[in-house]
Amino acid sequence: MDIETTAAIERLTERVDAVEVTMQAGFGSVRAELGSKVGSVHAEVGGLRAEFGGLRAEFGGLRAEFGSLRAEVGELRAEVGELRVEVGELRAEVGSEVGSLRAEFGSLRSEVGELRDGLADNRRHTQVLFESLQHDIRIVAEGVATLSAKFDARPQ
Repeated sequence: MDIETTAAIERLTERVDAVEVTMQAGFGSVRAELGSKVGSVHAEVGGLRAEFGGLRAEFGGLRAEFGSLRAEVGELRAEVGELRVEVGELRAEVGSEVGSLRAEFGSLRSEVGELRDGLADNRRHTQVLFESLQHDIRIVAEGVATLSAKFDARPQ
């Protein structure tokens, strides 16, 4: 393998590693943000469950507080709507990143294909050189044998 091919393979490896790091960082931030949002929704839902338990015990006061509960449900709906918008934005960002990663992988595939073609050409060229070298070695060996025979046949 020649130096250019080795260097190209090393560059390709570095690019693949960089893409992997970028993907992991992007997914990590998306997970963290979604985890935070889900945690706050879970906390709010837990608070609502506690309120409903207290309201069942005080059924008589339920009618007086029903208006405030409607307001809280409205706020939750607004927050859920906001979360839906944020999730939609995150989906768009992830989709964009996935698209760019697909393009990058496509270019990496074509580069790897070119490297494979180059390696095959190099292999064929090396085989031709080895065959030529073997032929040259045979000629030299025949010459040495001829000289050795002449040297041995020479009168002493």
